Amino acid sequence: MGGKDTGLVCYLCGSGSEITKDHIPPKNLFPHPRPTDLISVPCCRECNNYLSPIDESFRVFVSSVAKRSSAGDTIWKKEVVGKTFNRSPKLKEAFRSGIITKASIASGISTLVTYIQYPEESACIYLNRLTKGFLYHLNPNLDFRNFHYDVVQLIPDQNNVDMLYSSSYYLEKGDAVFRMWRMLSEGDKPIGYFVYVFYDALIFLVKVNM
Repeated sequence: MGGKDTGLVCYLCGSGSEITKDHIPPKNLFPHPRPTDLISVPCCRECNNYLSPIDESFRVFVSSVAKRSSAGDTIWKKEVVGKTFNRSPKLKEAFRSGIITKASIASGISTLVTYIQYPEESACIYLNRLTKGFLYHLNPNLDFRNFHYDVVQLIPDQNNVDMLYSSSYYLEKGDAVFRMWRMLSEGDKPIGYFVYVFYDALIFLVKVNM
């Protein structure tokens, strides 16, 4: 569909040319059959093409975590290992080079812990894009393109999760695939907080200064 016909503009850059749909969150996170109620927002073809490889690499990262949900396990085995790595040896090598092992001491006992590194810039692009998409969808009157976004990775904590459930707008897509909490403060300079959980394993916070 074209921007001239629909009057829609890209939620990321504001262009009205070659408008396509961008799913928030990206539909590649979901095993088949995918949910039928996925959110889509207008996105120009240039932005969509730019985001596509980031979507693929971020999926590799979040589905590789050992304590992932069964949905994450399906994505990792069937989509990432079974298809993505065969299709993109370069991405497979980038993933391998991001695996590091460090010594960790707990209760006086030293153990080796394996970590997966992912480029901070790509993570920020991915998570900030989600936040802008949800702002477009949930708060269409906000001019969010000039907001400031800060990304932090959180350690899963049940107390924090309980607090989020009790005090925030909550959205869930898929079975243990994606969860989102949103908090908006009131005042002269409102602040927004978006918390994203992928495959019940990785948690990220995006702070929005409006």
